[in-house]
Amino acid sequence: MPEALITVEALSKVYETRSGERVMALRDIDLAVGEGEFVSLVGPSGCGKTTLLKIIAGLYPASLGGSRIDGQPVQGPHPDVAMVFQSPVLLAWRTVLKNVMLPGEIAGRNRRDSEKRARELIEMVGLAGFENKLPRELSGGMRQRASIARALAAGSRILLMDEPFGAVDAFTRDTLNIELLRIWDQDRKTVVFVTHSISEAVLLSDRVIVMAARPGHVIEDFRVPLARPRTIDDMASPEAGMAVNHIRHLLTGPAVNG
Repeated sequence: MPEALITVEALSKVYETRSGERVMALRDIDLAVGEGEFVSLVGPSGCGKTTLLKIIAGLYPASLGGSRIDGQPVQGPHPDVAMVFQSPVLLAWRTVLKNVMLPGEIAGRNRRDSEKRARELIEMVGLAGFENKLPRELSGGMRQRASIARALAAGSRILLMDEPFGAVDAFTRDTLNIELLRIWDQDRKTVVFVTHSISEAVLLSDRVIVMAARPGHVIEDFRVPLARPRTIDDMASPEAGMAVNHIRHLLTGPAVNG
């Protein structure tokens, strides 16, 4: 495995409800993600996948243990981390181009350089010709492409993605997955990707972290046995079928069901 860029060590997260009850969302999570790796988190609803992602992003604090980026403790939002959410959070009054330029504006970069990079990224995600459209003029899949382009415009080494294609139809999802593979192959960001889809995780990932709930914990760190580059057709291979079935059996076993 490449040298770890992200490390999570003995991480637990406890929430306190309004009634004062303490609920453990995550327990004793250990995880390492190498530079340039694509790692997915799968597991049942409520197992803490999104919570773990937000702790890595510095948006939530850990209760015990913690996470590190390049060996440094994460104590808040990190400049090397960009995040893509399930719903594309685009500014409604800004065009696609101006939305993608936003990270450069916030960072105080030269406007000409920011626009040049934004246009390159818009082309990379397949939105060339839509630079001057507003978000409401785009389909859901196109809005998510714009959201990915904006995240890439931040120049961060790490891309955290929280079910980014969960709200689109199956055909669009397949298309976006292939686009994401192409973008990742060009840019080689370190990606941590949350999904409920086992087949999506197998198609995209180098490794799949399988989690169980009550409280959330890792039951297996599974290395995907598929060569790169990949296409949708690879999911018809025996190796892909065995990988999907293996993960499905983990998720329906006693470790998940309590």
